[in-house]
Amino acid sequence: MNRKLSAVVLVPLLLVACSKAEEQPPVVTIYETETIMQPAPADTSRAPSPSTAATSAVAAAPKNKIIPVEALETLWVPSLCGNQAANLVNGELPASARTVSNYAQLARDESGAPKGAYTDINGDGRDEAVIVYNCDGGGAAGWPDNLLIYDNDLNYLTDFTGWKDVSGYSPARHHIQAFQWDEDSIRVQWLGYAEKDAACCASRKLLGELTMPGGVPTMTLITDVPVTR
Repeated sequence: MNRKLSAVVLVPLLLVACSKAEEQPPVVTIYETETIMQPAPADTSRAPSPSTAATSAVAAAPKNKIIPVEALETLWVPSLCGNQAANLVNGELPASARTVSNYAQLARDESGAPKGAYTDINGDGRDEAVIVYNCDGGGAAGWPDNLLIYDNDLNYLTDFTGWKDVSGYSPARHHIQAFQWDEDSIRVQWLGYAEKDAACCASRKLLGELTMPGGVPTMTLITDVPVTR
């Protein structure tokens, strides 16, 4: 039996290495933009510094001004001595507003100027005007002077009436004699009736200091001496 040898032909296989395509970096496009600077928003949660608040308060405060004496001639006065409230005319209450007294008018000093004082007695940084206003019923029916207080714009604030509470003496007719003042207080000299004094002749001369803390006029007695004749 003949055996044929079959030749086995080995065909080499060519291995082709498939390389991956090289990866490309991503394309980044840069656009040029315009930058607009905006102010930072204010932080409203923070309170203003004391110095800033103080500066604002000073800037907002109205200025003190010299009170012109001629403006006193047309002051508004409240209802006093049974009369009606009204504006004065040349320093006098017009007849249409007088219901009791023979006359009611500004008290005047020896020069003829309205009797008054001008300084900051309530601490607001502006001068107040403290003015003497008198009603008179004639004869023995006169009244004590009225001490009226106005602000720097001559708006009426209040009056002072507690003379007897300060000294124990009832105020005499036309009792306010003189004023002196400094930057925050006024000294007032007035006459008071002792127990047995006649209406013509008050026997006590008093000196007090007028201030206005918290908007309330306060008189502090300084001296109480006999009137020398």
